[in-house]
Amino acid sequence: MEYFVGLDVSLRSCALCIVDGRGKVCMERELPCEVDEIANCLNAFGHPIVRIGFEAGALSQYLFFGLQDKGFEIVCMEARQVSAALSAMRNKTDKTDAKGIAQILRMGWFSPVHMKSREAHGLRALLSTRKALLKKTMDLANEVRGLLKIFGGWRCVRVLQLRSSGRARWNNYKTIWEPPTSPLQRRRLKPSKR
Repeated sequence: MEYFVGLDVSLRSCALCIVDGRGKVCMERELPCEVDEIANCLNAFGHPIVRIGFEAGALSQYLFFGLQDKGFEIVCMEARQVSAALSAMRNKTDKTDAKGIAQILRMGWFSPVHMKSREAHGLRALLSTRKALLKKTMDLANEVRGLLKIFGGWRCVRVLQLRSSGRARWNNYKTIWEPPTSPLQRRRLKPSKR
């Protein structure tokens, strides 16, 4: 007999449902969303699992490679198709979603999603982090320059410039301070006595 597993995944927990080749529910569980917990539950089931399926989402890569390393065949399904298929259900809970995912997997009414390698995900994370850091650096440099423009006494400021290659370098300019000329400016610069 063939057995299919459907997982409805959320950040903290996942609902697990195992159905046989005829569509009969053999086991339903609520588990922490950890690879070891899911693998232990499936190994304790005692029958060979043909395929495990879940919707594409935030934890897809973690579960896909983790369960694949444990020796299971994994299918990550296109979320919009699964959502459209599950929307016909009357009661929409994690438990019924896991059952619906297992039935979709059993019947083959799904499109598998290509899962990028861990190296590709790591490279993408590095690039997006670099982009965010460069943006924050430019924002901070512009903020400081804008604040110093308000005070006309500063002729030049030390400015961080970003080259087209993405490397940052500091332009060192001498800071020139003109003494206040009007009585109002002199009064603003005196420390208040409190």
